[in-house]
Amino acid sequence: MRFFIFILISTVFLVAFKNGEKTYPTTDFRSPIDFPIKLSGTFAELRPNHFHGGLDIKPSERNKQGDAIIAIGEGYISRILISAHGYGNALYVTHPNGYTSVYAHLQKFTPRITEYAKNRQYANQSFEFDEMLDPAEFPVSKGDQIAHLGNTGGSLGAHLHFEIRDTKTEIAINPLYFGFNILDDRKPFLQQLKVYELNHNHETTNAKTYNIRNVDGQYQVQPSILEIPSNQIGIGVKAYDNISGTSNANGIFSMDIFQDDSLIYQFEMEKVSYKETRYLNAHLDYGAWFNKKGYINRGYRLKGNHLGIYKHLANDGVIQLSNNPSRIVVIVKDFKGNESTLSFQVKKAETLNTLDGNIFNYIFPYNEASIVRRSDLELYFPDSSFYENIYANIQVGNDRSDDVYSATYHIHDDKIPIHRNYQIKIKLQRPIEDSLESKLYIGKCKKGKSRYIGNKWDGEWIVGEARSFGDYAILLDTIPPTITIRDFNGEKERSSRLGFKLSDKGTGIKTYNAWVDGEWILMKYDGKRNMIYHEFDERITEGKHELKVAVTDLSNNETTFKGIFIR
Repeated sequence: MRFFIFILISTVFLVAFKNGEKTYPTTDFRSPIDFPIKLSGTFAELRPNHFHGGLDIKPSERNKQGDAIIAIGEGYISRILISAHGYGNALYVTHPNGYTSVYAHLQKFTPRITEYAKNRQYANQSFEFDEMLDPAEFPVSKGDQIAHLGNTGGSLGAHLHFEIRDTKTEIAINPLYFGFNILDDRKPFLQQLKVYELNHNHETTNAKTYNIRNVDGQYQVQPSILEIPSNQIGIGVKAYDNISGTSNANGIFSMDIFQDDSLIYQFEMEKVSYKETRYLNAHLDYGAWFNKKGYINRGYRLKGNHLGIYKHLANDGVIQLSNNPSRIVVIVKDFKGNESTLSFQVKKAETLNTLDGNIFNYIFPYNEASIVRRSDLELYFPDSSFYENIYANIQVGNDRSDDVYSATYHIHDDKIPIHRNYQIKIKLQRPIEDSLESKLYIGKCKKGKSRYIGNKWDGEWIVGEARSFGDYAILLDTIPPTITIRDFNGEKERSSRLGFKLSDKGTGIKTYNAWVDGEWILMKYDGKRNMIYHEFDERITEGKHELKVAVTDLSNNETTFKGIFIR
């Protein structure tokens, strides 16, 4: 009998291990809101240059701000973050079970937290605020209100961005593993199949997109047998997930690919390290995203992709072709296990493509550092800057504009992703007055606009850091920022608040500060609208006051606004 029980227990253990059973707590936490959870964004869905680190939870009413945000479990507020971009207003709560919950894009905090943060902003004389807290400062109990749902930072609509992280590693984990109740009986939907012809180095030589159609619940492509002029291929799938009760096209949870009934590729969105999140640009078809053709999940791994989401890879998911058709099955799932299947056959065509048409003058290996040295241009790419070997084409163009002080360097193709920052040095090629040297900078030029890269001097060279290919040149910025009145009534009538719009045509805004009667005041910064504003409190009394606002750009051009107002 003991032997039988041992065998039974061992069998259960092995089945649990084999099925990859997760051991996350499912009863420790409650919902972060007091109404049913509806999602506008899923964990690890594909976003520009990163995986989405949590869930986006809809407000109780469309575009409504102010819903109560609740601590999901006991613990303490361990971090307060206030930013014009990114997470906006955010709180981090550390829990005793080893996890930290994150609440972002908040409209505001509860009063005691708000007052603490504001006092620290005044002490630092800075709107931007990021502080780690002692456990005794703000302890919370499960169910305590800590904030209000909002639309701050990089948010494009009112919602709560909600995360759960491993406290020690800060790795983000799919919150749905923790027992939150989400109604979802809808299957993912598939839109496109992309087939990449690959050479012996698994490099793309050609690619073709096929539309997918749903026939009686099964996804298919036409023709049913694809003939590809290559010995091996990778595939990509554009797929999204609709969750019950919402119309959003969200990210999928997993994708399995089978070739002739053998699993060759599998990813699952269980957790994502923030150190790895930029590898998203290797997981998706970056060129398709860049050209606004949506998010395509690669069904094979590029050599320089070190993501941890892949649960199974056979030959990196590359499909070997023969003259006989292979059956390919793609299974796409959401977290609830709703799945959709694409099935087709593929074979090698009788005539193969032999040329890829690349024109290049430099090769950058994906797993080595690369250096370009010319008399007028130097580039340094650190090790592991790329996801596959880059056959780069660098050309030089001339621009005779008054504010351009070098040639324009066409550095390969900005539809190709770069994983790490690289150094770019350009030699000054036109004389300039000493007083204007500090106004020179390297800019990325596109469609008549420029983006600041850097302005550090190294002898006759200007140095900057970039993270994309494109067109670069030394530019001159002598134009100061612009301050436009939005909320300021002057001496005519009382002002309910102070508000200004900031803009800069050159390098971009570097600093902004304001003083009332010579005392620094807090100006909140709305990065989406380039607005700064001050909401009155007891620090400014009723009556007439003198205001000064000073704004500088990255070339240290400054604009100052002065005026009298009545509160």
